[in-house]
This record gives sequence, C-alpha cells and structure tokens, in this order.
Amino acid sequence: MSIIKINIKKKYKAKHFYPKKKKIIKWFKLIFKTKVEINIVMIKKSEMKKLNFKYKNKNYPTNILSFPYKNTNYIKNNFIGEIIVCNQIIYEESLQQKKTLLFYWANIMIHGALHLLGYSHEKDLKMKKLEKKIMYKLGYKN
Repeated sequence: MSIIKINIKKKYKAKHFYPKKKKIIKWFKLIFKTKVEINIVMIKKSEMKKLNFKYKNKNYPTNILSFPYKNTNYIKNNFIGEIIVCNQIIYEESLQQKKTLLFYWANIMIHGALHLLGYSHEKDLKMKKLEKKIMYKLGYKN
C-alpha cells in the first residue's frame, strides 16, 4: 500500500480553485506504489514565467513544472521531488479547452507526478498512454 505525504505551500492568496490535499493524494495513489513525499508549491503567473525561462529556456509561463530530487539522501527518506503549479494558468487553460476544472487539475497533477518518476513527453510516448490510463481509472473518459 502506498503512503503519500504531500506538503502544499501557497506563495500567494489563490483566487482560483485548487483541489484539496485528499483529492491529490487519491490521484497520486494510482501512480506511486511505495511511500513518497512530494512538495507542491503554488505560484503566480509572473513567477512561473521566470522559472520556466530559468529551467526550460522558454520565455512564457506554464501550468506546471516538476523537479525530481536526485539526492539519494532524500530518496532514502521517500522525498522524491517538487511540483510547481500556477492555478491561474490551470484555470485559464481549462476554460480554453472546455474541460472541467477538476478534470484538468487531475490531468495536470498526474502529468507532473509522472515527470517526477522520470517520464518525458518529449522523449517517451508511454507517458501520454499512462496519463490516459490513470485518468480513465479516475472515471474520466475524455
């Protein structure tokens, strides 16, 4: 049985919906089969743009960035990484794509968690299939 510990830090007062910790843990239980700890940090659009440029060399904000920890001392303590999200972008993209906000949050968080495990959509075709499979298990058919 997996034990998921999530630490959520909001670096500003969020105006838009974000899921409760219990909901994120439910999603992550379909991905992580061992004990893990993950930090989730919610940031503003302007800060996300800076991070995306610094780490991905892309000069625009993105919805999520994942940073897997490679330090074996942390891994031994089950701490596997950090997910940075911008709920403003997630809100805007859900409207643009005509997806429910909860569906889109689930999809984005699953996407970020898979990156923590080393999956890459640029290199790995399995990632998209796995995302769809997990979303299907959560009851999302789209």
